[in-house]
Amino acid sequence: MQDKDSLWARVVRSKYKVGEIDDLRWMVAKSNWSSTWRSVGMGIREVVLPGHSWVVGDGKSIRFWKDKWLSRKALIDEVIGDPPFGLESVLVTDLWREGAGWDLNNISPWVSNATQLELAAVVVDNFTGACDRLSWGETSDGRFTVSSAYALITRDDAPKVNNESFYNRLWRVIAPERVKTFLWMVSNQVIMTNAERYRRHLGDSAVCPVCKGGIETILHVLRDCPAMSGIWLRIVPA
Repeated sequence: MQDKDSLWARVVRSKYKVGEIDDLRWMVAKSNWSSTWRSVGMGIREVVLPGHSWVVGDGKSIRFWKDKWLSRKALIDEVIGDPPFGLESVLVTDLWREGAGWDLNNISPWVSNATQLELAAVVVDNFTGACDRLSWGETSDGRFTVSSAYALITRDDAPKVNNESFYNRLWRVIAPERVKTFLWMVSNQVIMTNAERYRRHLGDSAVCPVCKGGIETILHVLRDCPAMSGIWLRIVPA
């Protein structure tokens, strides 16, 4: 996305008609895509698109409202009231007045005071010739790392139950260490069942190979599979 000059980049950009980050048309898989490039395309759609950010230079490539450049969200996602008409085409440079700063008359009615303070710390560079450039928004220095990408795609901001007391009780179970470790893996849902293999594209089917009557989840393996009923009947009194 950043390298447009080196030979390999020119070849790939030409063969696969690589466009800009905000143009989704070229990211749709085509019949001439190799399996490797299909994986690259998926990575761009599922990781780069939500994780990228912009560093302001001359402001001529960044859409003021639609792109992520001031924070981890686009300003359109935090707009107050009815958004201004034609915001899709407004560039950062369009709202910058050389010698005066930001055109707050066309900005402040739709953004919070906190956003205005963030804007005050950003200056559009019209002197050195610096261009806007893509950056990785999930690290403080803008450099891409696999760990930050993994954290991005596995991030779950939904409210979660506090299981601290549950795990404390689990590790106090009087049982061999391997049993306690197995219980911990079950509670974290990391047992490699057929359902998990299928989700990771490591298997062709998620069906239980024993009973052939249901999806092989952890709960199915331990409780719901008919093959387990005899074990439970022998262990737990009716």
